[in-house]
Amino acid sequence: MIVTPYSWPQSVSPVLYTGATPVFADIDPLTFNLDPVSVSKLLSQRTRAIIPVHLFGHMADMGKLVGMAEDCGAALISDAAHALGGVLNGKPVGAWGDAVCFSLGRGKVISGGEGGILATSNPEIYEKAVCLTQHEDRAKRIWPPSQRPEIFSLNYRMHPLAAVLALADLDLVQDALRHRYSVFEAFWEGIGKQPFLSPQAFLEGERPAAYGIPLTATINMKRENLVGAAQVKGVPLRCGPVSKPLHLRLGKVDGP
Repeated sequence: MIVTPYSWPQSVSPVLYTGATPVFADIDPLTFNLDPVSVSKLLSQRTRAIIPVHLFGHMADMGKLVGMAEDCGAALISDAAHALGGVLNGKPVGAWGDAVCFSLGRGKVISGGEGGILATSNPEIYEKAVCLTQHEDRAKRIWPPSQRPEIFSLNYRMHPLAAVLALADLDLVQDALRHRYSVFEAFWEGIGKQPFLSPQAFLEGERPAAYGIPLTATINMKRENLVGAAQVKGVPLRCGPVSKPLHLRLGKVDGP
């Protein structure tokens, strides 16, 4: 499965848990997302899935990745934990690919404290997802005995209280997005033109989700020093969360 080296580890750990092999493609240094050119060089008959991450609310180049996945018969599964509200070429993030995963963790546009959402229009993926992640009683409510898939469940259900909190946020999602966009606009107006920091690049036809504002330092200065100087001036910058690329973390694990 083709994955990104620049993300939270949980974007790759499910691949390892299934026994599959993560194949790390390069990222585009301007968008921070999977580089379609790099992905194209890694595709093979063994490729089962391409898993882009829409990092900081900016979408990967799904127009190109969809075609690649179709050509090699691979699934296209997006990690859209940051990207609720994102749109590319008039299509919302949840309408791209075979399945899209959203997070309901803290800080997200919709939050239940924990949990997530899988969105798909593929009935087979939906049925497998329900059976794998839900208690058997859920399957009994969905299918009659003659049609019920025979599979062992893992019971990875979201806690009901988290679901209630997330549903309450869902009613306010458009207001939350408008507020976040206004904060982003105020940030860019306040930071103005300066030679020290460059923003994450937009794809043509993209309206990113209002999630984060990643900046790349363009001066010869340690980012920790730059961030510290900005914080002294009251600018709430911090060092990015990915301190080490994921493929460099997959070293040998020593046993007991």
